[in-house]
Amino acid sequence: MTLAQPRPVSPRKGRPAAKAAYPALALGASPS
Repeated sequence: MTLAQPRPVSPRKGRPAAKAAYPALALGASPS
């Protein structure tokens, strides 16, 4: 869950985007 920490502002405005990024971060295939 530390991978989603670098984006504390995402859950506020990018809530739907964070949900889609969670599975991507879990797989370690994040484009970032």
